[in-house]
Amino acid sequence: MTPPPATTDTTLAPDPGLTLDKTADASAVGSPANVGDTITYHFSATNTGNVTLTNVSITDLLPGLSGLTYVWPAAPGVLLPGQAVTATAMYQLTVADLDAGHVPNSATAVGTPPIGPELTPSPATADTPLSTISLPAVSG
Repeated sequence: MTPPPATTDTTLAPDPGLTLDKTADASAVGSPANVGDTITYHFSATNTGNVTLTNVSITDLLPGLSGLTYVWPAAPGVLLPGQAVTATAMYQLTVADLDAGHVPNSATAVGTPPIGPELTPSPATADTPLSTISLPAVSG
């Protein structure tokens, strides 16, 4: 007689994780900076856990910022373990930015693991200093 197959039930511990990085590319900002000069923001949200995250999004509430353009590794809003989504947005300088001498900005991200609460990593920030003084030309 053949014995019945043995069964086991191995519990796997979910360990969800999400990080957010943000950088500012001010290469299109003049020296001195002018109204209308453009800062391009780059974002990257990475699934650092061991479970799939859904409903992943990045939010940046800077007034005047363009909508974010996402590049997803697969289905929009979904990150498998180790995957990252990148996004970009553009911002044009205002008089208020020139008066302040810099553009402070922060973004947040969220993602939903299969079980447990929604993940919200620490905000990612970028503070772009602006040159508002024209330096005299040096002649030699």
